[in-house]
Amino acid sequence: MIRSIRAGRRRAVLALGATVLALGGCATRLQPPITGYLCCNLPVQSDIIYASNVLGGPVARLGRPVRIEQTKRNAYFWGYVGNTYMGFTDDVTPGSRSATGAREWLSRIVVPQDPATRLASWSDDVQRAVRSSRVLVGMTREQVAMALGYPSAELTPEPATALSWAYYTMQEEQPLTLQFNPQGRLDRVEGSEDAKALVDPGR
Repeated sequence: MIRSIRAGRRRAVLALGATVLALGGCATRLQPPITGYLCCNLPVQSDIIYASNVLGGPVARLGRPVRIEQTKRNAYFWGYVGNTYMGFTDDVTPGSRSATGAREWLSRIVVPQDPATRLASWSDDVQRAVRSSRVLVGMTREQVAMALGYPSAELTPEPATALSWAYYTMQEEQPLTLQFNPQGRLDRVEGSEDAKALVDPGR
């Protein structure tokens, strides 16, 4: 089931990217703009950050300052990540075309405090893994989210309590599943060897 969804999602994301770029010229300015910092390392496709969070490509790094200045149709947003002009769109969450749905997603990925401060409080091994978008057995959900971004709500509707997080990957039809133990720490990574190689520091 995940494989068929993944193939359809990849085609949809490519089509959506073209739509977002086409709409950029008729956006409404946000007053005030949305400002903060990137919560985590987030995949970028053609200068757009998507809620589908497909692993295995360029990444916008956690802690980068964000200023979102424009919106269109309550689903597409534009602004700066550092000095780079980028788009943001929730292409997954139910209700993302409502102001509430889109703002909820943005409030998760654009946070008021620089996460680098929190990152610095963790062990050196965890810090290195997070900075390189990798995971280690024993990581908490918070640490995994900072390293990889939150999983797609389509595959993991309740990440705060789910014992498994599923991610799409750029490896065709090769999703990745992260299994947590009852204490909320990463127990194992499941998927093809190619998919696991995207996040496993030992590969």
